[in-house]
Amino acid sequence: MEKKINFDNKAFNELVKKQNILSYSFALIILSVYFMFIIIIGFKPNIFSSFLNDSKLTIGIVYGVSIIIFSIILTTIYVFLANKILDKIREKIK
Repeated sequence: MEKKINFDNKAFNELVKKQNILSYSFALIILSVYFMFIIIIGFKPNIFSSFLNDSKLTIGIVYGVSIIIFSIILTTIYVFLANKILDKIREKIK
């Protein structure tokens, strides 16, 4: 027999609210970083073609790798917060 979810449950509403805030804010952060990359490529591509100091690395390569690393860090933070906060609320619902 399946257990039905009571949508009037305060814990369920709290879970939905916190999960939405967390996921939408993280999505907004990462989309901002990605779109900034695209905007710079579109309007000022010479910025990314500049070399860092006297190395063979360009700003574009560093920014691109930074986006990947930032995405991994943001995903790790999301998983940590989901396990710490959201899972406790999920246990209340069960």
